[in-house]
Amino acid sequence: HEKALVAVVTLTWGAINSPNGNEILYGAGVKIDTDGGTVSNCVITGNFGGGYSVGFGAAAMSAKGLFIKCKVVGNSEKSSISSSRTGRGAGIALVGGRFLYGTIANNEIRVANGYQTGGGASMEGGVISHSFITNNYVRATDYAPAAGGGGVVVHSAGAVIANSYIAGNSTQSSGGGIKARAECHIVNCTVVGNTANRFSGVNILAKTALAINCVICGNTVTY
Repeated sequence: HEKALVAVVTLTWGAINSPNGNEILYGAGVKIDTDGGTVSNCVITGNFGGGYSVGFGAAAMSAKGLFIKCKVVGNSEKSSISSSRTGRGAGIALVGGRFLYGTIANNEIRVANGYQTGGGASMEGGVISHSFITNNYVRATDYAPAAGGGGVVVHSAGAVIANSYIAGNSTQSSGGGIKARAECHIVNCTVVGNTANRFSGVNILAKTALAINCVICGNTVTY
C-alpha cells in the first residue's frame, strides 16, 4: 500500500533465484510492490540473488515506491543458488521508484558469460538523487561484452540520476561508473575514480541520454 512504511530496521539474509528466466524476481531484501510504500532509514545488507533476478538487495516496482536515507550495502550474487546469468542491480532495482539521500555501496555481481549489469543499481526509469554510489562491482569470470555498469546501469528510458557522487565502481566490461543503455538524464553528478575496460566513467549508448553539469574525471581504463 502507498502508505505502508518500513523504518529504522536492518533487512538481511534474503535470497531470490530465477534459474530459467520464466519469471524475473525482484528484491531479495525488500520489495516495494506496484501499490507503493516507503522504506526509510534502513540498512539493506547481506542479501543474495541468482539466475535472472534483479535488485538483489532491494526493489521498487512503480513510481509510488520511495527509499529515503537508506544504506544498500554488501549485497551480491550467491553462487550456491545459481550463477547470475542476466542479473541486474546487485544493490537495488528501480522500476520507476525513487532513491533519495542514501548510500549504495560494496554490492557485487560476478559475471559468467551473461548480460549482468549494474553492480550498484539497475534503473528502468526512476530517480536516484543526493546519494553516494561507491565501490560496487560487476566482475567477469570470462569477458562478457554485454556486461558493465559498475555503479549504475540505465536499462529502460526515463531515469534521472541527480546530485550524486559516483566513485570507486568497476567492471571488466564498459561503463565503470554509469552505463546508459536507454534515455536518461545525469545531472549535477560527480563521476570520479571508476575503472572499466572501456568508457571508465560514463558509457552512453542511447542518443537521448544526457549528462548535464557533471564532473567526469579521473576514471581509469584497464586492460
